[in-house]
Amino acid sequence: MPAHMPPRQSAGTQGAGIPGREQMFEKKPPSRAVLQANKAFKPAQTEPTEYEKTQKAAYDNRERLKAERLAREAAAGDSPPHTKTSP
Repeated sequence: MPAHMPPRQSAGTQGAGIPGREQMFEKKPPSRAVLQANKAFKPAQTEPTEYEKTQKAAYDNRERLKAERLAREAAAGDSPPHTKTSP
């Protein structure tokens, strides 16, 4: 082993002699100033794209039609739902 390299420590003794090593990786809560800065500089919401608008409209329409179908089926009473039958 070269003279400029320190000897390796075993896994159990790594960092044992370094003061504050245990506290180095503890997560600290952000300060009040950091919280206020994060709140002030939140990214602005962008306008939805045409694709997103179309997708939302299609989803809303599907949900509306589903609700109407369920209401019709409930109003029809105990009649069994329509299913395809084999000829």
